[in-house]
Amino acid sequence: MKKFLGFIGIFGILLGYGKIVSAADIYVPGSYTTSQAAINAAATGPVDTGAYEFQEPSTLKEWTFAVYLDGDNNLEREAIDDFLEMATIGSTAEINIVVQFDRVNGYDWSYDDWKTTKRFYITQGMTPIATNAVADIGEANMGATQTVIEFVGWAKANYPAKRYALVFWNHGGGWREDSKPHKAVCWDETSDNDCLYMAEVKEALAGEHFDLIGFDACLMAMVEVAYQIKDYGTVAVFSQEAEPGDGWPYDTILGDLAGTPTMNANELGQVIVDRYGESYPDEMGITQSAIDLAKIKDLAPVISQFADSLEYH
Repeated sequence: MKKFLGFIGIFGILLGYGKIVSAADIYVPGSYTTSQAAINAAATGPVDTGAYEFQEPSTLKEWTFAVYLDGDNNLEREAIDDFLEMATIGSTAEINIVVQFDRVNGYDWSYDDWKTTKRFYITQGMTPIATNAVADIGEANMGATQTVIEFVGWAKANYPAKRYALVFWNHGGGWREDSKPHKAVCWDETSDNDCLYMAEVKEALAGEHFDLIGFDACLMAMVEVAYQIKDYGTVAVFSQEAEPGDGWPYDTILGDLAGTPTMNANELGQVIVDRYGESYPDEMGITQSAIDLAKIKDLAPVISQFADSLEYH
């Protein structure tokens, strides 16, 4: 990619389908604060044993919906809320809902107030207490490339499916190649506010493919972000503007997916956009777009040519 000027939003709508639908403040790290019995193996699905037994395609579920749920910051309470939204539907005979959830001190004390990073296979009615986790990986840095790589590998190995969605959940700031402030996604307060710059997201996804890559985070619908992930996904879903703290409505999104588990990535992207818009009927300035990542390779040189023309006029 030759040069991009930070064109936010409009290209998300032009490339795919978008819906203009008050938004949370842009995140500045540290800026503000805000017993169910263990379920058995049959309810939780496969337990993380490190082993993978190949399943024939006819036995695979339709979707694995994997959420990188970074609650290690001032969105811990909202992370719990979204976990509970996912659990209103829960995994079914046709879809896996899996989460890597990191928590932190100081924002929310409910559901055992644990502080490490845990992995969950979400079933209907589940709460995020410690005994419901299928794995505890200790205190992981959610702003590290290797943490993403390990989560993706775990989700695909233990919960194989015909199609995969990967959602990055947290604060977002869009594209930046290196250390410019606030241009990244997934801040981890416990790890000195480390975060994932888009070059790190690209590195983490290298060699993988997802039918849908989502960012339930502010300000991520930039063509530069799409360019970084274009080789690793079919559809991208993200917001041009800041998102309200409640973010995506996982109960209605996953309800639709559970109702029609054979939907493809384009259809799931449309569901996310539509349900997001419907969840904020009285809000102004709300945006969410789903785009076809295959079109980015043709768009990139056009934007570079436009950028060049601006330099000389």
